[in-house]
Amino acid sequence: LGGFTLTFIPMSNKDNAFIEVSASKESGGFDWIYSMSVGYFTSIPVGGGPHKIDVLNLLNVESLEPSEYASSEGWFLSSIVQLAILSNETVSYVSSEPGTVSYPMLRGWYINPMFPQPPIQLQAFFGFANDPTPVNELTFTFSGLIIPELTGLAPLIALMIISSILLLLKKSPKIN
Repeated sequence: LGGFTLTFIPMSNKDNAFIEVSASKESGGFDWIYSMSVGYFTSIPVGGGPHKIDVLNLLNVESLEPSEYASSEGWFLSSIVQLAILSNETVSYVSSEPGTVSYPMLRGWYINPMFPQPPIQLQAFFGFANDPTPVNELTFTFSGLIIPELTGLAPLIALMIISSILLLLKKSPKIN
C-alpha cells in the first residue's frame, strides 16, 4: 500500500478501530480500483479551547507521505487524512498546519463546505494533491468548550453517594 501503511497496524489496535476495504470496477472496463481506510474514535481533554490536535501523534508516526499507488498522473487525491469533530457544544476552526486551502485539489487542510455543518460538528480533511513530499507537522486547532462525557457508571455512582448521604442524614440524631 505504501504511504500510510505504517499507520494501519497501530490504528487498527485501538479499542474502537474500524477497517474498510473496497474494490470496484467500471462496467465493461478492465481496471479495478482498490481502497483501504483505517480509523478510530478518540476523546480529547475537557475544558475551554482552543484545542490542538496533533494528527501525527495520534497516528503514532513522525511523518506522513502519500502512497505511490494512490497516484494518477502525479496527483495524490486519494491519500487523505479525514478529521471529524463532534461535540455537544459549538466548535469552530482556529488554525492548522499546513494551512487551509479553498479548493480540494490543493495541498492542505480543506474544511468541508459540502454539507451544512451544524455548529456542534466540524469536518475537514488534509490532502496531498499533487505534492508527494512528506508532512512532518500535521495539526488542527479548533475552539469550543469540551464537556466530559458521563458514562453509564457516573450517574449510578452519583446516585449511590446521594442516597448514602440522605440515609446518613435520616439516621443521624436530631439536635433541638
